Amino acid sequence: MSEVLVCIGPCSVRHCFSRIEFGTNIIPFGHSFVQEFLPLVCIRSIMVLMESVVSGHKYTQIRERLADKLEVIRFDPYIMKESVYKERKKIRSI
Repeated sequence: MSEVLVCIGPCSVRHCFSRIEFGTNIIPFGHSFVQEFLPLVCIRSIMVLMESVVSGHKYTQIRERLADKLEVIRFDPYIMKESVYKERKKIRSI
């Protein structure tokens, strides 16, 4: 009989343990062991900052992480016309 217990998420207990049972033997591991072997979360989208080439107006947009940098035509409220917006930087992962 083998069983794996892992702690998922933030722990309020300072000495959080997971354990792996092999028959009657119980081997405790610290929280760092759990973090090493939990599967990595696959981040598919990111939030990016878009900035107008003409006026400097900025807004945020979500795009796929592996896609090329965005360049779109959108209405610019500062000049009251459409203008080109280019991606400036990544804000956060989603």
